[in-house]
Amino acid sequence: MAPQSAHHRLLEKRDDDVVIVSALRSAITKGKKGGFKDTKPDFILSNVLKAVYTRVNLDPKLIEDIAVGNVLPPGGGASAARMAALHAGIPNTTALNTVNRQCSSGLTAVTQIANEIKVGQIDIGIGTSPPISPFPTHHCHRCWCRVHDAWFWFSCRPRGI
Repeated sequence: MAPQSAHHRLLEKRDDDVVIVSALRSAITKGKKGGFKDTKPDFILSNVLKAVYTRVNLDPKLIEDIAVGNVLPPGGGASAARMAALHAGIPNTTALNTVNRQCSSGLTAVTQIANEIKVGQIDIGIGTSPPISPFPTHHCHRCWCRVHDAWFWFSCRPRGI
């Protein structure tokens, strides 16, 4: 019997395959003068996160980790990403981290989540990257106000060094 080709082995279905069940992106507009010129990236990210789990009727409590790819965000981007997740209705018990990479940070975030699923650390996660924005140092005021008076506002601030 002839050995299978690498291509055939790659396409073979296995019990431990990682499956992407929802994939989408935000709309594209002209930079600095398009429809999103006055919209903060964490607000766009919030809407994308919510759409990802609502399109497949997933309870957001089942999301175990979120990885957000960034390029040189202030403070590593963790605060803005956490605010976007909370604004999207994802509970504060869901782990979240940011990946700072100069190119393909979103792909790195998706790969990280896929690897966590593959090794059995988590069952459900989201890998994403916010859009490029003319507001590199400001957070979405709407996201911060949404959670400002809640007890978990403090748990969203970066801790440690």
